[in-house]
Amino acid sequence: MEFPSFTKFVNGFSDFQKKSSQLINDFRKGHPIMAEFIDSALPLLPYPFDKIGISIMNSSNGSDEEKILAILDYMKQAENRGEEHFRYLKNELANIDETMAKEKTLSLVQQCVLQSKQDIQNITKNIKELSSEVDAIHTATTRKGQLIILNPTMREFDSKDVKEFQFQLTNPGNSTLMVTSIKIQVLDCGLNDKLKMYIPEAPLSVYHYRVELESNKKEYDIVSGIYSENKSSFYYAKGDVDAFSVKLNSTEPYWYEIQLVIEFVDVEESHITHVTSSPTFTIKFSPDHENIIGASS
Repeated sequence: MEFPSFTKFVNGFSDFQKKSSQLINDFRKGHPIMAEFIDSALPLLPYPFDKIGISIMNSSNGSDEEKILAILDYMKQAENRGEEHFRYLKNELANIDETMAKEKTLSLVQQCVLQSKQDIQNITKNIKELSSEVDAIHTATTRKGQLIILNPTMREFDSKDVKEFQFQLTNPGNSTLMVTSIKIQVLDCGLNDKLKMYIPEAPLSVYHYRVELESNKKEYDIVSGIYSENKSSFYYAKGDVDAFSVKLNSTEPYWYEIQLVIEFVDVEESHITHVTSSPTFTIKFSPDHENIIGASS
């Protein structure tokens, strides 16, 4: 992947900011702006930031102005990472084939940009592992079904220190598949002593689940009926897609390393269980400010 230099990004972002400000003013005057934004503003950002902008826009449910502001906020955070961070990203992403598992790869690159060096290494490792994964999927889907996890993302949900795990499931193969479990697995956890930051909530129209993590529990099957009143049976014929949102919180101030693990069967060979999994995510739940003061006094 040809990741841009910091200078190229800053120059493109500067032009993008000016054009976006103009379009926001037009929007406030009652003019439609999204078509022009896609055609004339987003292309000012160098690749892959133009594609990341589209991804952010598609995942936002607010007004056109709010979607543009969300993209501006992401790009500003990227700019604040600085030149050294961009050099590191350019080196780490140099051998990534962006044509492979395109949408999933872009989602992981979007996560990379705002992460620490250690997290970037973990994410790029997952991207590189996609190559063999995609080959296996291609072989399987030419004959039968294969359940694929699309766009697994983790974000801050609201001011209550809740995380939201979003993903989609689809079957590009020919057989109908039945999901037997969708599990959140805790691979590791530990005490977190950093204070929480507040980020505003954005609603989603998806299958919703809520899980309260515990430091001594390692697995949560979200379709078991415990974590939601949503339907617990999911079948996927060719081309079917469902979207999911799992709200995660913890009563303990811990960090957790988690992974999504999904078990499914081909309805014509239900005695054979298949497994697919997401990249791993590290999430942190912070103690209340009052608790920190009380503990130190």
